[in-house]
Amino acid sequence: MKLRLFFAALFLSGSVSAVWGESVLIMNGVSGSGVGGADGSRTAATNNLSSLLASQDHSVTVVSELPSDISAYATIWDIDFVHAISAETQAKYLQHFRAGKRLYLIGENDSPVFAARNASMLAVLGAAGGGAPVFQAPAGDDDPVENGPQSIEAVFSPFNGPNPVSTVSFAAPGGVTTAGNGQFITFRTSTKATGAGVAFGRLVVVFDVNFLEGVYDATRANLLIRNLIAYAPAPSGGPEVATILGGLGRPFDVAIHGGYAYVADPSTHTVWKVNLTNAADKTPVAGIGWKTDVDPQDRQGFNGDGIDALQAQLDNPSGVAIDPTGTGTLYIADTGNHAVRKVALGIAGALITTAAGIPTSYGVVDAAGFATCGNQCPATSLQLFGPRSVALDQSGNLYIADRMNQQVKRVDKATGFIFVVAGVAGETGSNNGPVGGPAFCAPNDPGCTPAAKLNSPTGVAVDGEGIVYIADEGNNRIRTVLGANVSTLLAGALVRPTGVAVTSSGSAVFIADYGNHRIQRATNCNSDGCAVDTIAGTTGTPGSSGTPGGPATAALLNSPIAVTLDGDILYISDMVNGRVVAVDVTPAPAPIP
Repeated sequence: MKLRLFFAALFLSGSVSAVWGESVLIMNGVSGSGVGGADGSRTAATNNLSSLLASQDHSVTVVSELPSDISAYATIWDIDFVHAISAETQAKYLQHFRAGKRLYLIGENDSPVFAARNASMLAVLGAAGGGAPVFQAPAGDDDPVENGPQSIEAVFSPFNGPNPVSTVSFAAPGGVTTAGNGQFITFRTSTKATGAGVAFGRLVVVFDVNFLEGVYDATRANLLIRNLIAYAPAPSGGPEVATILGGLGRPFDVAIHGGYAYVADPSTHTVWKVNLTNAADKTPVAGIGWKTDVDPQDRQGFNGDGIDALQAQLDNPSGVAIDPTGTGTLYIADTGNHAVRKVALGIAGALITTAAGIPTSYGVVDAAGFATCGNQCPATSLQLFGPRSVALDQSGNLYIADRMNQQVKRVDKATGFIFVVAGVAGETGSNNGPVGGPAFCAPNDPGCTPAAKLNSPTGVAVDGEGIVYIADEGNNRIRTVLGANVSTLLAGALVRPTGVAVTSSGSAVFIADYGNHRIQRATNCNSDGCAVDTIAGTTGTPGSSGTPGGPATAALLNSPIAVTLDGDILYISDMVNGRVVAVDVTPAPAPIP
């Protein structure tokens, strides 16, 4: 059932499930390994894995040489037996992992022939922070008929979790004796369909490939592979900190694109481009407030449109979003200039222009103002008033939290016209109801339904169904808009919610609970409310702490003001701490039919 169907009442009850439809790269080793059967086994494993991935609507690309750019892939599987992972490839894999993406490294476990391959996999694990697992000596094997030490270990969820494999017993392989900082995983479906390794965050290192082939005990082996595909880390049972980017001034919002974070920093009147794996790699993309040779009083303001974005003044930029339709356009809520600006990314000397509003001119534009242009007003012809955040839907339509106007507006991508999505211009309130209609109704007037009102809308997001989510800060609520109706999704327990993000399916909504110094997640929403849990921060306790790989609920935040979801990674604008905290919110694996 689609969310849209249930909204006749309020909101669809849905559960969090594994991510589907990702772009997956399989690195199928190199040909001519020189080890008997290796090429055939690797090909069989690749074919079987590809089939299982495709059955879950993932897009699969198989290569024998790593592409120069792997940023488009959410998951990488590297399957080989003999060949060590080169230093260059290791660096790329670490960058991929540190950007919060999945990485699976597959090797073998019971022969000196495979030592170089295994050592390179463990090198990646160690560099990622997974510690220093060691091999048994002499090398054993997970097949009890082979020589070598044998010991029985436990099967760890989720590898024997969402898709049960009945009773699984096995002997630990001749691979790993300690898991370092990770989760020790071993399993057997038969004497041949085996696998063992270590999981650290979203990095999984497996020694023994034959369980991937789908030849031995294919039914149970494939269930195990499906568990790996759906693997959710955080064996502690909750979201974990993926990475922390510091030294970012006062980050009010962040957008993610091509391995970089684009950060709105009103403290320097600048939008920064920050490498997701190295916060020190930070360059401006818009604004001159970062320049030290500019008089401080001239670092903010408005000095024109159609000029180089790095020569343009901004005034307290507070929101950013990137067009998902492939245009590579960055939209900026230029709050102090009462406008939304836009810049093309990846172009030297890119020009900055206005996408909505009239820079430096502000005002409350009511229905009469829209009527002057027949309700087909170009977005640059009407005033905004302190726009705080921006978002785009899957078609590239732009949504603006026009905070001081007490409205959320939409700019149609095809026509450039601007429309009211929710709220009454200049009027605060908390009632639900239609988007249109009168601001007030006379007492005892049964034929009158007042328009829904907002109170300082600061955050906006849109799911794949086109449902709009609003962080209604002044009302301490999260509101939703479907068609021409505004509803309250979540109320109570929030203190000044300033940011909102949502999964494409609408199954999970993430909230920057600014006044409580925490991030909340709402799931299973229906007419009776939502299931709400804290995924980062500690209620009412500001601070600055957190360690990559550690539980996010143990990390202290200070005035988290916005949240951005990129795949399974939630980026938190931890404003007072001057940092962006990335949290892995991979949903628990779901059974696969």
